[in-house]
Amino acid sequence: MSTREQMLVIVDPANNDQSALERAVISASLSASDEKPHLVLLVTAMAATDEKSAKNSSDFRSLSWFNGLQTLVEEKGLTCDIIVSWDNDWANTVLAAISEQQPSVVLLPFYGKEMVATCSAMTNGNYCATV
Repeated sequence: MSTREQMLVIVDPANNDQSALERAVISASLSASDEKPHLVLLVTAMAATDEKSAKNSSDFRSLSWFNGLQTLVEEKGLTCDIIVSWDNDWANTVLAAISEQQPSVVLLPFYGKEMVATCSAMTNGNYCATV
């Protein structure tokens, strides 16, 4: 009996562009398997910035924003769970989620070469795909 594939998708609430989620939805939708992969959305701030302020609307996310993430997934006939972390250490948060969820792939938003190096080092070169 096969286990349903899981994709861990890192969603950064500080950004409006969710390229990792968009890529995960496309990839999962194109899966040749009869049972489409299950997406686990880990919502965690990827990087601290000095630009954070109460005036930045991306610092606050409502229930409707989270529902929008779920709707994006479900409109393609896929399923998902949403996990929210407010830990300042995104790297260890991702590692803990990998350990708990045992995904076949982790999709991260791309913030530059340092992010790729950090992800590769964290997982010994396994799991991570940046988009």
